[in-house]
Amino acid sequence: MVLGRHKINPLDNSKERDYIAVSWVWKPEPEKELAAVGGYWIESRGAGQEAQSDMRDIVLERVIKYANRLGYRLFWIDKVCIDQQDKEEVKAATQAMDLVYSLSQKSHAIINRRIGTEGQLNLFAELMKGELVNKDRDLSMLDRARKVLKLLDWLTSAGWWQRAWTFQEDYKASVNMVLLISHDPSLERLKSFQRILGSVPGADGDDNIRKPMPPTILADIGLRGISEPWDRLAIVANCCNYDARLNANELSDRGFSLSLAMLTQHLLNREVINNGTRQRDNHSATQNIFDFLKSCRLPKVELVKEGVQTPGHLWKLGKRIKAKCQIKLPREDSTPGGLEGCQRYRLKQLAYELKTGTYGSCYETLADKFLLYLDEEKKSKRSFAEEYMCWMASEVFHAMMDSRQALRLGRLVDGSSNKNMPYGEIFVCDADEDEQRPGIGSWG
Repeated sequence: MVLGRHKINPLDNSKERDYIAVSWVWKPEPEKELAAVGGYWIESRGAGQEAQSDMRDIVLERVIKYANRLGYRLFWIDKVCIDQQDKEEVKAATQAMDLVYSLSQKSHAIINRRIGTEGQLNLFAELMKGELVNKDRDLSMLDRARKVLKLLDWLTSAGWWQRAWTFQEDYKASVNMVLLISHDPSLERLKSFQRILGSVPGADGDDNIRKPMPPTILADIGLRGISEPWDRLAIVANCCNYDARLNANELSDRGFSLSLAMLTQHLLNREVINNGTRQRDNHSATQNIFDFLKSCRLPKVELVKEGVQTPGHLWKLGKRIKAKCQIKLPREDSTPGGLEGCQRYRLKQLAYELKTGTYGSCYETLADKFLLYLDEEKKSKRSFAEEYMCWMASEVFHAMMDSRQALRLGRLVDGSSNKNMPYGEIFVCDADEDEQRPGIGSWG
């Protein structure tokens, strides 16, 4: 079978985005995958010539079957569509790889796993349909949960989940990425009965999916395997939509540090620091914490020999507490400041328990600050700062009511002396998180 070539320009012509971008792992895996090559011929870049494919036949076979099923004439696959012998073309393609997947109408990932039994297929179907969890405390569900976790561990141990390049491809394709997992032919009828193929819930898309979260991206890519470590520079830039980029080949040849290059690229694209006009965002109490963090920047930054220098506050976190709320107090009403009566009541209980030593000594200053705030909060909101304090107090209240969260008491660190500052802040954290990990929300 001969596969032809067709040149398109999806960047400038939206009508030429009718293609499938293929995400796959070049190296064959030991999971009983057929390693035969040469079964397909591919039209070369020179007119009238054909060359035998050096790709695994099973990969092209699955790609072609999927494209035919959806009625697509074109698909893009890196090993064929990029001239691997042309270093300049490979370099340019590396920097533009994100566009291939973000502009395609469909992307599909070839997962080298084969579902071979009815039990596996039924478990997978129940998982995809959300039928594994119910409110009944049925102990038999524990055994089923173990089987599902074992199945998921087996599926996600495939090479596709381990590589940095496939992370980028999945991230940029977003909701258009489809995972292709093969199954034994004898299960075809059962698969049709289960009806697990079809539209994906939420496929209309959420703008937040395409807003990059650099710290998360860096962490995820750092956990993935990659044959050329310096490729991480381009992968991060592609995923984060960076305009300023570094020449990885030149930096590598000159012996520069990859980690330093990553940090430099990060700073050049105004991550972490704020070196432009300050813009005030209208945050709300319902805003996702990760959306909020994306907009956070360090002000008045200077790059010095020791690193990044910026003014700010440093807190030392103390003990983690769960509010007892046992002190009886008069009823509280909702106020113009924004807090509801039940919120004021619980927060005042917390303040008095801090003051009376329920959680230990040293918290009187924090308790007095909290009580003063609750007294001032009775008045109407007048400024953004007061509005922000109300949002943070609401977060503390919700953490008090949530068994999955806890409160941590903190105090400022005086950098000019060794003097211990009084406790004056409350941080929200997960109830079971590591003691050294800081909270994600605070009041103070």
